[in-house]
Amino acid sequence: MNERKIEIRNLKIFPTDLTDLRKQIDKDIISGKMAKEIFAETAETGKTASQIINEKGLAQITDEKDLNQIVEKVLKK
Repeated sequence: MNERKIEIRNLKIFPTDLTDLRKQIDKDIISGKMAKEIFAETAETGKTASQIINEKGLAQITDEKDLNQIVEKVLKK
């Protein structure tokens, strides 16, 4: 939080936010790298990880069938 010059007392993150973030990682919805960015935004804005992921469309696509469909669609263009 030093990069954003936010003091600890001004952080808007709670234990439930960390739990939500961990669940998103465990479900392969986001990567560890994405989690760092989401954590920073959660701490700054008070939004949950789920809210940030949905608003910014950050969910990873891990289903092979879905990925194949996307690749086929792109290659057809």
